[in-house]
Amino acid sequence: ELMFRHDILDGAGADLRSISLPLFDAFAQQLPSATDAVALWSAVHGIAVLSANRSFDLVARGTDRAAVIEAIVAAHRPSR
Repeated sequence: ELMFRHDILDGAGADLRSISLPLFDAFAQQLPSATDAVALWSAVHGIAVLSANRSFDLVARGTDRAAVIEAIVAAHRPSR
């Protein structure tokens, strides 16, 4: 939320976009394309939101969270 929902910190006195967008750009440069970066970020963000809302265990029904994250990262790992 803090990376891209700057509206929730309105008046906090910090220009968060000047920090968060370069961080995302550095992350994106590690992947083959912007599409891969957004896809990976979105998938991991989804796990984080489900976890934060205590919904992951409900929808995952015993699936190991770490294994899901590893599968997401593996699916977006650049070919060597």
